[in-house]
Amino acid sequence: MNEDLCIIDEEYFFVRGCIEIPVVDGEGPFIWDVWVSLSENSFQQL
Repeated sequence: MNEDLCIIDEEYFFVRGCIEIPVVDGEGPFIWDVWVSLSENSFQQL
C-alpha cells in the first residue's frame, strides 16, 4: 500500500485518483480525491 494504491486482504484492490471541478471566479479548481475499486486483473495492469 502507498498513497495511491491499496490492497486489502489480497482480495480488494483500489487506486486513488483526483477529480478536478472548475470553480467560476475561484482561485483554482475544487479537487476531490477518490478511491476506485478495480478487479485484480485491472490492478495488475497498472
